[in-house]
Amino acid sequence: MRGRLNECLETILNKAQEPPKSKKVQHSNAKNAVLFEAISLIIHNDSEPNLLVRACNQLGQFLSNRETNLRYLALESMCHLATSEFSHEAVKKHQEVVILSMKMEKDVSVRQQAVDLLYAMCDKSNAEEIVQEMLNYLETADYSIREEMVLKVAILAEKYATDYTWYVDVILNLIRIAGDYVSEEVWYRVIQIVINRDDVQGYAAKTVFEVKYIFFSFCKIILTFCMCAVCCRLCKHPLVTKIWLKSVVIYLENLVIS
Repeated sequence: MRGRLNECLETILNKAQEPPKSKKVQHSNAKNAVLFEAISLIIHNDSEPNLLVRACNQLGQFLSNRETNLRYLALESMCHLATSEFSHEAVKKHQEVVILSMKMEKDVSVRQQAVDLLYAMCDKSNAEEIVQEMLNYLETADYSIREEMVLKVAILAEKYATDYTWYVDVILNLIRIAGDYVSEEVWYRVIQIVINRDDVQGYAAKTVFEVKYIFFSFCKIILTFCMCAVCCRLCKHPLVTKIWLKSVVIYLENLVIS
């Protein structure tokens, strides 16, 4: 029974590759509807590597389609394919096109779907590139998707960090770019990680101290780290503690001046 089903699905994929027999919109819509339903079934079964990879490749062709709905549906379906061990690598091959969709799409819902797909396709091999692209886009991103993007960047940075100085840089950049959209849970987490990792404490202190701008979100981090410096591991490093205390003094002086 399963073998027969796979044959039918493969036939649908093959038919979708054939040139259209009619220029009528109704014919094209019907053909695409059948194709997407077949791909949905392939994704649901998640058992045939060949079909999953073929489905991914055909969806990739829709990423540049002039129809907004088709681009959206392709991105949405590829999000599901990205979670399969059989098709994850095939999805990653479309990374550059998806990044372009995130940046250039006119429809915000399609841009949102591109962000979701980048998040789903992320792994150790491409985490730094995807996180950086998300940070770059975040500076001009729609306000409606900023909060969710901030959370996604924070999760990816922590999940795939092999060098925690990179993680600190990402979170501080995140706060700089979208401070008002960074939840307390995010900066609580970076503080917790820094406190528990001796190898990154000095770097974190030095990095924030060297920042030439001071605003509310950084103020929260500076004050919290200073408290940690007195109460936790940072007190073992007199120089680091001195740097943080000096940061507070600078902040207070700027606050008085303003």
